[in-house]
Amino acid sequence: MLLNENVSILSESGVSVKKRLESFLAEHPSATLLRLDQSLMNMPLPPVVTEGMLRAVEETAAPFGVRLSSPWSGYESLKKAIAEDLNVRGVKVSESEIFITSGLESAHACLSHLFAADNTVVLPSPCESHLLQLQQCAGRNVTFARALPENDFVPEPDSAPSDLIYLTSPSPVTGAPITREKLQKWVDYANENGSILFYDASLSPYLGEKDYPRSVYEIEGARSCAIQIFSFEKGYGVKELKIAYVIIPATLSRGTHRIRDLFCARQPATATPPSYVMQKAAELLLSREAAEGTEKLIYRIQKVAATLSAGLTRAGIPHVGAETSPYLWAQCPEGMNSWQCFDKLLEEVGCVVTPGSLFGLGGEGYFRLTAFGIPEEAVEAGERLCAAFRKKEEPTLAETEAEAAAKLFEEEETDSENV
Repeated sequence: MLLNENVSILSESGVSVKKRLESFLAEHPSATLLRLDQSLMNMPLPPVVTEGMLRAVEETAAPFGVRLSSPWSGYESLKKAIAEDLNVRGVKVSESEIFITSGLESAHACLSHLFAADNTVVLPSPCESHLLQLQQCAGRNVTFARALPENDFVPEPDSAPSDLIYLTSPSPVTGAPITREKLQKWVDYANENGSILFYDASLSPYLGEKDYPRSVYEIEGARSCAIQIFSFEKGYGVKELKIAYVIIPATLSRGTHRIRDLFCARQPATATPPSYVMQKAAELLLSREAAEGTEKLIYRIQKVAATLSAGLTRAGIPHVGAETSPYLWAQCPEGMNSWQCFDKLLEEVGCVVTPGSLFGLGGEGYFRLTAFGIPEEAVEAGERLCAAFRKKEEPTLAETEAEAAAKLFEEEETDSENV
């Protein structure tokens, strides 16, 4: 019997963080830690969604369990809601091009199986560990497109051709969004080289009305090279909402094969679609009735991000991501590497962050914070960050602007309460 030797090179992401935390808490059992490294809570779903989920649970108890078995590609009502949501934004997608999967990682894995091991891959650097591990497990050759301050943390294509390209906007690591101009470059590059572009739009709700593309299909030529993915878990900060959708245009083909047909041939035998209750929750999140609630949900996360940004600025730490993402990407101060910065924040002020090196070599020298938390804790985190690093005597222009951005959320909330 032969095993897949590629699996042996994989490592479990975050193990070192877990071990450090266990060791620290063993020595300081009464310590109060602020977890800025991950979401330990579900964001509150709008009432119309939770009420609809309860009705869906009752439907599954109907005689003969009529709602217990989902079509492998997902319920038509959810696919219709997705198509209508995209259509409102000027993106026309057929329901036959939409497929429902059990979360982002499942979507990526199912799509990866359609492509041979000898394909070359471009990943952004830094990037989420599961994307790299997926390629390593398949035995593919991976190259990296660096996200640096010089390119506003948005990688650009080079002259070397590649078969598979992975992009996310905004980035779940740096929080940086991709402009229309840069995304057009990637689409043109993919079409010129016959590449497939996997575009993760999960964090697009945080772009709001800013002039960034919320779908790759807003870009000319994308339907001939791009597959789009959206995770409801990532998009709305609800960890238990393990459901995503994949869009494979009917016009997307390579050689004599349409990619959608290959996906339809593979999925029925192996797909495990989300439950009816989960799919109903996703459908309701896209409804007009839930629009106000989802806006409040995103607003709450953005408020936390703005507060954390203000704290980082007061501490003199350069960072990006807060305005268009629930993630903040901060430069390690005082010449520290990412693990030294992690240890300093943990041991001196009780803040837990994610070392940038966990996102690959391109993340060294940085750390990431998440805004999936409580606003009051974000204020405390800002104070602790200032305590960890020397506070400047006089506030700079950047500091006053960051404070103003954070206060803007409070003023808007007060105004809405007085209406």
